[in-house]
Amino acid sequence: MQKCDPELLAVLRLTDKPRELVELYEIFTRDEDERTPARAVARWANSAITFQGLEYERRVISRGEVKRYLDKQVNTLSLTLSNVDLAMTRFVNAQRLEGMWLQMRLVSRLVPDGSLILFGGFCDKPDELNHQTCQLTVRQDFGSDQDLLRRQMTILCPLRFDFKGEACRGGVPLASKSAEYQAAVRCNGSYNQCLSYSNTDNFQGFRFQPVSGTFQYETVEQKRFLLFFTRKKKRIVSAPWSSVSDLSEETYIPETAGIAQVEGVPLMHADTGAKVRFLQAFAAEDSDGIFELRVRDKQYLPAPDNAHTALGEWGSQGQPESLLFTGAGRFSGVTWAEGEAVGSDPNDANDAAPTVTAIVRGRRVDYPDASGQFTLKQWTDSGPLLARWYLTNRGTAKASDIDDESILEAFHDCNEPVIDDTGFEQVIIPEQVTGGSIQGFRAFASASGFGAATVDRIALMLAQGKIPTGGYGQLVQAYYRYISQTNIQQFISPVRKVRRRYTTNFTIKEQTSLGDFLWDVLLQSFNGRLVYGANGKIQIRVDKPADVTYLREPAAAGATQIEVEDARRWSHNIGAQILIGAHLPNSEIRRVTDYGFSTLGNQITLQQNTAGTITATLSGATLSGADATHPATGTITLGGTVSDGAKVELWIDGIKVDYTAQAGDDIEAIAGYLAATINGEVTLRRYVRAEWNLAQGSVIRIVSKLGFLKLDAPLAEPHFQLEECIRVAAAFGGEGQAKLIKDSVSWPLGSRQSSTNYVYGKFRSQIHDWAPTAIEDEAEAHVKQVGKTSKEEINLSAVVDAHQAFRLLRIRLGKRRLCDWFVTLQASGDALLLDVGDVICVTHYSGAEFIRNVPVTIEDISIDSQHRARITARLYRSEVYDDTIRETGAPILMPLQPGSTVNTSGDPPNQPVSNPNTGNSGTGGSPVVPPYSSGSGGYGSGGSRDFDQPIGL
Repeated sequence: MQKCDPELLAVLRLTDKPRELVELYEIFTRDEDERTPARAVARWANSAITFQGLEYERRVISRGEVKRYLDKQVNTLSLTLSNVDLAMTRFVNAQRLEGMWLQMRLVSRLVPDGSLILFGGFCDKPDELNHQTCQLTVRQDFGSDQDLLRRQMTILCPLRFDFKGEACRGGVPLASKSAEYQAAVRCNGSYNQCLSYSNTDNFQGFRFQPVSGTFQYETVEQKRFLLFFTRKKKRIVSAPWSSVSDLSEETYIPETAGIAQVEGVPLMHADTGAKVRFLQAFAAEDSDGIFELRVRDKQYLPAPDNAHTALGEWGSQGQPESLLFTGAGRFSGVTWAEGEAVGSDPNDANDAAPTVTAIVRGRRVDYPDASGQFTLKQWTDSGPLLARWYLTNRGTAKASDIDDESILEAFHDCNEPVIDDTGFEQVIIPEQVTGGSIQGFRAFASASGFGAATVDRIALMLAQGKIPTGGYGQLVQAYYRYISQTNIQQFISPVRKVRRRYTTNFTIKEQTSLGDFLWDVLLQSFNGRLVYGANGKIQIRVDKPADVTYLREPAAAGATQIEVEDARRWSHNIGAQILIGAHLPNSEIRRVTDYGFSTLGNQITLQQNTAGTITATLSGATLSGADATHPATGTITLGGTVSDGAKVELWIDGIKVDYTAQAGDDIEAIAGYLAATINGEVTLRRYVRAEWNLAQGSVIRIVSKLGFLKLDAPLAEPHFQLEECIRVAAAFGGEGQAKLIKDSVSWPLGSRQSSTNYVYGKFRSQIHDWAPTAIEDEAEAHVKQVGKTSKEEINLSAVVDAHQAFRLLRIRLGKRRLCDWFVTLQASGDALLLDVGDVICVTHYSGAEFIRNVPVTIEDISIDSQHRARITARLYRSEVYDDTIRETGAPILMPLQPGSTVNTSGDPPNQPVSNPNTGNSGTGGSPVVPPYSSGSGGYGSGGSRDFDQPIGL
């Protein structure tokens, strides 16, 4: 729900004052960052009014509906403006209206300064301008039709269209450039032009500068003598070699972000006889690292000689020149690598460019500092931060168009710790090949997880909501174990991993539009969405469960206070509405007037056990110190020394979390890892939080969330332990709730419902050498009910770990099946503040049938000229966001080519994959990478795994 001036909100709720609301329309130039009324070049209204001391012309005759969507539909607004005085004719002739920003503001004559932004967007060209009216269309567009990939292998420099821009200057001041460059007013994009300006270091065209030489090889000649006799003679022969251009103007340089394995785009190569030199591009613009450079063709050894890399800096910032192709240049703004492939035929110089891959830590983007301001620039695999960068650097949005508060909230949501018990990232090595060193095998666990505690200390800070100033996301070696290939276990014991909730890692090689990339790839990876807020700015949000808690104790009818598992959540939500007993016949809506903590927190137990050289000291056997204003707390202090294999086991309220130390760990980092584990444990995190940061060192602070909520009115019904309580943005239709416009409610909207009962996709599995790996989930009961399978594919190309892919499938299938019920309604007043993604609840009586306090998620909103909001919403259930995935099908890694780290020995065998829906085991379908089923054994609250239980209206 959007924020609003309290005085304006009070007016919105007055049903007898609709005429007091006035719509203002303000026009701004495209480059205006401060969109306040005083900065507007034109101010119009649908009624004569003065606002903030500024007059608005009465010019708006009518408008279409203001619409907002949860998906990528473009929101538009149509306006009819008066032109009887020809003022619009003069305005259109004087201003280039196309591309200017129009902002629609709702104000009240009773409130001098308060306002609400209902819409903002870019103007199209005016349509049907005559002596009476002017028709104008405004659309919310962030440049979605812009091309994503920018660097082609063109001979001319693309910076000619941004001459003297930052990239053209190489990031240095104009005053430091040559006199010719400073005086020039244009550039034709040629290398010679750049040479005349002494700016070739920053040239971004692709030019081929041939290099050549000779190589020697041994040949055997056979000569005949005395007619019948022959003899062989070895001779050293010299032959020429020359480099070959691989440039193709239709080829794009890949777009890479996060961590991804990228196949290089050949720029040039040279067969020098025994070796083949290569120079290949791996990413556009600056990257944070390039490593694991490997040649994939079997005729070569995988590890190249004389490898050199460049990370896409501008030439003036230190981008190195090619060492193997003298004179080729720096390739400013391109991440590239060169080397020599060893093992080709030494007797010729005709080999083509080899296939080369590298793991790239992708682009560096605008990054928040400790105060939350985007003053830094560094690498990230956080989807919201990447989305912000692409909107402002590939789209038309400016930094001032972005609601950074929403970015930081989404950033924190993506960094929440979750527990991965799937065991997917352990690598199974057949027992028959265990002889000798394990170094012939190599695979990487996902960088999205928390690996060795020391390695990922900064990632742990992220999990605690801190903004670090250093990098993270290091690749962590996969866990290895041996099994007998002739007797493979049906179920592999899981290896627990703590990971961040969502990471985004991708490489794009085919041209696509920015809009398709954002909605179909980037946002899909972290279950994100783009919305325009009431402040007129773009917000990026993570689709997540509403604020939810559960009753810790039963509550009797007449009670004005309820005991809950998480009272801390309401510290910033005083006055908000709470749905008590969601999806139950006795559900009720109340407002929270206050909160406090419970002495029940003093009963939460602490236990420990250590093995090896690590110690753990508890502050007591239970948490302590709870009263109405203070939560129960306790501490766990780690001590001793760290040795490989030392183990710490903690029991919080009887639930176990543990960690086994690895070489190189330290006590402080292990404390952070255990804190992240506690906060990721699905049961503990409901009523306990572990606090840790680097300043605390080896001390973990355990804080109880148990407490009470005070209500604005007594309960009418009794409620029982563990009933679900949800914060809702608004409640409509019930007694004491917001009123619905008469006859506006309809449900269940079968035409909007889905038949999908099978979801699938492919994610990039790092431990399968980044191969596309199939994954699926199915609602078996629905398949049997309708007698057919209805499939829906999810784009998981920016996902690199199975656990995250499983969770994304679960959410999609849960919405298609468990939440496949819709309602549409119409309301006024503070319904104007609601936005897509908000959770509200609806009560509606229709004869003998009725729905009561049904929680729903808003998917569409339209606001008409009478300020009535029409809302279409989907049933909401918290269960679809459950993190518990118990699938344990670990991949089998086959032996590698001797002395290499590339799997070239053929396809791995199919492996058993548990199917928790049936209790049986099956075999993967693909001979290369088997599909993995995302089933789990149900929810702690008793929900159905198959997403086919009744909706409980």
